[in-house]
This record gives sequence, structure tokens and C-alpha cells, in this order.
Amino acid sequence: AHAAGWQVIIKEALANGRLTDRNDRPADRAKINALQALAQEYDTSLDALALAFVLHQPWVDIVLSGAAQAAHLESNLRAYNLVETVDWQASVWGSWVEDPHHYWSTRKSLAWN
Repeated sequence: AHAAGWQVIIKEALANGRLTDRNDRPADRAKINALQALAQEYDTSLDALALAFVLHQPWVDIVLSGAAQAAHLESNLRAYNLVETVDWQASVWGSWVEDPHHYWSTRKSLAWN
């Protein structure tokens, strides 16, 4: 879409909260632990790291954070400082790719927040 001249807007960069400290789903524990270790390495939060990863993608034009509180927004904004800092080639990122059907099936099962 981006290559065709369309603007690409990412709505759920935090996977409906699954890429934040609030995620307590046992099925996501290994991924969250790995993300927390990486966030600690870069002295940042999970949400900032996840948003920075999305912002780093060359085909992304706009990223919606979904922040509902000032503290969330402050944390989310730290992503801009990480875009050029993090080693995005690290193998851990590829292990987090989810099949779209699995993502939406999981998304439908989550409580509204």
C-alpha cells in the first residue's frame, strides 16, 4: 500500500495491550519476558520499544498509540528516541511474528479495555 502511494496507518501497534506490561496472558509469557529483557537493555518500557519497532518500518506513515492517560503518552513518546538506537536486526524480532488468523482470533478473545 505504501509503495502504491497510500498512507499506512498502524492502529494496534501494541497489539491491544499485549505488548505492554499489562499483558499477563500465560500464552504470551515467553514473548513478554524476552521483550522485557530487551527493554531493560535499552533502559525503556515495553510500549516504547514496541512502538519504536513499528516506527522503524519504512512503509509506516502514522502510528496511533492509543494512549488514554498522560503517563501512557509520556511512555509512548520515548519510542522516538529508540527508532535509530535499537538493533532491529536482532533475531528476537522475527520470533514475534504472528499469523494474522491467530492474531485476530486472540484479539477477539480479549476483554475490552
